Amino acid sequence: MAEKDETVNIRKAMAVTFAERYVNVAAQFALTAIVARLMTPGEFGLVAIGVSIFAIIETVRDFGISNYIIQHRDLTRDAARTGFSVIAALSCILAAFLYASSSIIAEFYGDQRLTPYVEVLALTALAGMIVSPLKALLLRDMMFRELAFINFGATLAFTSTIIALAWLGFSYMSYAWGGLAMTLTMAALCLYHRPHFWIFRPAFHEIRNALVFGGYSSLSDTLSRLNEALPFLVLGRFMPMTLIGIFNRAYFISTVPPKLLMVGIVPVALPGFAAEARSGRDLKGPLLNALSFLAVFLWPALILLTLLAHPAVMILLGEQWLQAVPIMQILSIAALASLPLPLTFPVLSAVGQVKKSAQIGLLTVPASAAILAFTVQFGLGAVACSFLLLIPFQAYLILRIMKQHIDFQWRELFAALSKSFAVTLISITPAAAIIATSGFSLVLSIPAGIGISLMMVPTWLAATWFAGHPVWSEIRTIFSPLVERFADRGLPQERKGH
Repeated sequence: MAEKDETVNIRKAMAVTFAERYVNVAAQFALTAIVARLMTPGEFGLVAIGVSIFAIIETVRDFGISNYIIQHRDLTRDAARTGFSVIAALSCILAAFLYASSSIIAEFYGDQRLTPYVEVLALTALAGMIVSPLKALLLRDMMFRELAFINFGATLAFTSTIIALAWLGFSYMSYAWGGLAMTLTMAALCLYHRPHFWIFRPAFHEIRNALVFGGYSSLSDTLSRLNEALPFLVLGRFMPMTLIGIFNRAYFISTVPPKLLMVGIVPVALPGFAAEARSGRDLKGPLLNALSFLAVFLWPALILLTLLAHPAVMILLGEQWLQAVPIMQILSIAALASLPLPLTFPVLSAVGQVKKSAQIGLLTVPASAAILAFTVQFGLGAVACSFLLLIPFQAYLILRIMKQHIDFQWRELFAALSKSFAVTLISITPAAAIIATSGFSLVLSIPAGIGISLMMVPTWLAATWFAGHPVWSEIRTIFSPLVERFADRGLPQERKGH
């Protein structure tokens, strides 16, 4: 009975976690829609560079110590304090580096407005050293509900600070102060739920174990973050801030479908793959099935986003951002190849090959840097087109490494994806037909875009049934109890007894 209650509690906690993550995505949409009308593309360009710099600094600052605390088999106070001590030392070093080099970074990008932004990032890096070890302890204790409320509070502080400051005319600096407000809020909430002040006493008894573990994890995470930030760091050196801002917002919208899938599927995929691996069963079936499920959601969403790029930009960003439309369309098409990316960590972790993710980064980051540095001289469109090569290349590397440890054939992969491809074609046909009748123009009105999007839902459901896709069985399993409950409520009382 106790085990059953624990399972129910875990499911409830995970439900809260999923809800918090989707609320976070919704908050990002709302924030983008509001602030895009208060700031210019050039100001967003400064934000893109600042956020990219901080993303890398944040990964290095943590140095994989959070994972060290979470995964330590027999965590002692000395081990936890050692983890904090490493994070604190790196935070101070990186904060000092950011503050001292703020004007140099601004000069490198040819815009002194970056100087105060980087200086605020230095303060945020210092505040973050309180958050990392306490969040790791909460994760270790599987306090998902508390973490969800912490993240929700931090998101609320972030979005409200940015909107308020942007409204008051703080421009791009509103994002810098918003990041600091988010970190301070998260630190306060973590201390509320985990008032373990003992962890902040320096200790170095297990420094060697912490550094060895953190080194592998940090390298992989840093390369992953660097690969995401690279386009903005490279563009910022050679292009005007206005174009960087346009590319940043186009990139953000094109990555929404993959991010939504990562929020909903990856947390479930990781324990699922791990359980299969522990039982000694072959991972080929679960992997191909997961890719098929990802594709049946991702591909129709990205094709729809490509067709409705114009109304999407008008709704989310406003008329001043229409230059982002063709960039977003190219990036959305390129993202069709991103299918295996969300499964990289769950699969490699299940087969005990997490270090291979660092190898992927060591191959993709230099290639991305070289291609971006070459294409940037031909304009923003050429940079966007480079993703048509970069994302498939990264996906191929990931699948090749997975194939080394999971015995599947390429033809089996294509066969598993064939039904998802059929669903995509069928579900997108009515939308394409409407566009064709309007002279093949993708400059659609907002009502037309909303109408086509709404029409896509029943069409997609019908396509999953017609193609016999496995996701249809899952949909029936989820909704059958609801249908039966409503049907049962609709029966007359005298017939319910029969």
